[in-house]
Formats: sequence, C-alpha cells, structure tokens
Amino acid sequence: MERRLSDLLTDFWSKRALLRSTLDEHRRQLATLRHIRVAFEEAHLEIRSSDSERSRVEKMIATLSDRQKEVLRRVISGQANKLIAFEMGLSQKTVETHRHRVMRKLGADSLAVLVRLAVLGGFRSTETTTSPPLTLVPRRSAS
Repeated sequence: MERRLSDLLTDFWSKRALLRSTLDEHRRQLATLRHIRVAFEEAHLEIRSSDSERSRVEKMIATLSDRQKEVLRRVISGQANKLIAFEMGLSQKTVETHRHRVMRKLGADSLAVLVRLAVLGGFRSTETTTSPPLTLVPRRSAS
C-alpha cells in the first residue's frame, strides 16, 4: 500500500512538471506569435518597396533548398524549433542549423527581419496558425 502511494505521488509530480513545461512552451510560442504579428504589420507597410528590392529578395529565396524553404515556412507561421523538428522528423539542432543558414542567406539578423523579407519576396506560410498542441496521454503502469 505504501509503495502504491509512493508510485502515485511520483506519477502525479512528474505529470505536473510535464504539464508546467508544456504550458511554459506555449507561453513562449504565444510571445513569438506576437512578435511575428508585429513584424507582419511592419512588413505590410513596407510591401510597396521598389520592384528591384522585391526581385532581389525573390532571387535570394530561390537559392534556398526545399528543406530550408519548409523550415522558413514553419518559422514564419510561428512554430518553435522543437515542434518543427518533431513534425519534420529531424533533430532540434538540425532545424536550428537550417534556420541559421536561411537567415544568413537572406541577410536577416532577427526573426522580424526574416518575416519581413519572406513577405517582401512573396513567400507565404501555408498555415495561418500554429499546429495544435500535442495531446498528453497518460502512461499505463506496469503493475
């Protein structure tokens, strides 16, 4: 009986910690989405840039590999690196590397600049919102 109670308490605290970390991740994603929204609004104001700048950005986007374009698409839709990695079946480090290379190729030094360049170049996210959060399924005990 005492062991069962100990197992229940351990299970409770581990689930609580998992839920707390998930909630923290969602808060970070929400903050990112707010920054992206501001960047989109700023980009919308600047969308009337000269045609030469637009064609220059389109050419830079054309140099990206298919995987880099997919990472860019997911980044500008507001997904976190961890979620992009999970959904694409890659490691988080690989996604971070792709994101870094995309930013370097486009000459972006921040997420806001990256979004502005993507919008200016006509690159659009296929999603209007981020993917739904993962559903937590309780583990079955071995007993």
